[in-house]
Amino acid sequence: MTMPALRIARVLQMLGLARKSGSLEVGQDRALTLRVRGITFLTTEDCADAVLRKIEHRVSTGGHTHHIIPGVTREELGNAVGVSSAQILALPSDSGFAKKIAELLEQGACINE
Repeated sequence: MTMPALRIARVLQMLGLARKSGSLEVGQDRALTLRVRGITFLTTEDCADAVLRKIEHRVSTGGHTHHIIPGVTREELGNAVGVSSAQILALPSDSGFAKKIAELLEQGACINE
């Protein structure tokens, strides 16, 4: 099942706003060292296997979620948040941005929790 392009564009727009507000961490080092209770990890479909394993470990050890943004590449995700390329982002799960993005993704497909 493919997610409609309009919904993906809305997710990317929300991520850009989250970055501007300072609530979004970009990149593997920053995302995986974030120390808050309940983190929402967002990755691209072309995310490296090693990064996915690290995320899955964090998710399995408590209170975190992982969402794959369907059809979005590293370059597209990077452009949405103002960097050249990004394969992983992180937000506190209790933020309004994380809740809205999860809602948009759940309406379309591709959720891993």
